[in-house]
Amino acid sequence: MVVPRGCALVQRQYYSSWSRVSPISTANEPFLSTLRKKGGKNAKPSKDAEEEEAPQELDLEKPKADMEAVVQELKEQLSIYKIGRADTQLLETVHVVQNKKSVPISSVAQLNVKDGSTLAVTVFDPKLQKDVSNAIRDADLDFEPTISGNLILVAIPKPTKKFKSKIIKKAAEQTEKARVQIRNIRRVTVDAMKQLKYTKDESIALDKQIQKLHDEAIKKLEAILKQIQ
Repeated sequence: MVVPRGCALVQRQYYSSWSRVSPISTANEPFLSTLRKKGGKNAKPSKDAEEEEAPQELDLEKPKADMEAVVQELKEQLSIYKIGRADTQLLETVHVVQNKKSVPISSVAQLNVKDGSTLAVTVFDPKLQKDVSNAIRDADLDFEPTISGNLILVAIPKPTKKFKSKIIKKAAEQTEKARVQIRNIRRVTVDAMKQLKYTKDESIALDKQIQKLHDEAIKKLEAILKQIQ
């Protein structure tokens, strides 16, 4: 990938690796104009000259795609909160103490749907069965697990007002985490823009576009949460 000069490495918190800001071709944008050297209208620039004249551009498609990915992830996460319906993801927030460390329940047990209103939990280490059962009971989800042989059965409560209130609280917490991700994407994109040699007017125009992407993504998050509420 050819990286325009002046484009520094940017560490994105929402990535596990380093990435570079790459150019995007959007000819209608005012800040993507190319400076040309003197030499006549018909002068054919050399390869080196073309490289010298290449504009330094910020790819807004990348943060746009990243924000949309956050939106879709939240949509999938909150889709499990259909009150009264059994789904193994309802237990994903449950943590169990193993070897003095708090670990996700999925790392110590297999989660399955037994029927439309019951989850079945199979603990890998039988010695942890009681601890897992207690962790489910103490997860502030109004679940009352029962031990049946090598299984822990979790009945999903009917949609009482109290249960729905707890579910809405969980959904709101996940939505807030998604908001933080969107804000981080915006911040990193703005930081990348500042490393490029844009004029003041170009920077203002870009900042407005970045803010628009941010606002649209946040609006989508709010709409998803509203469906649960």
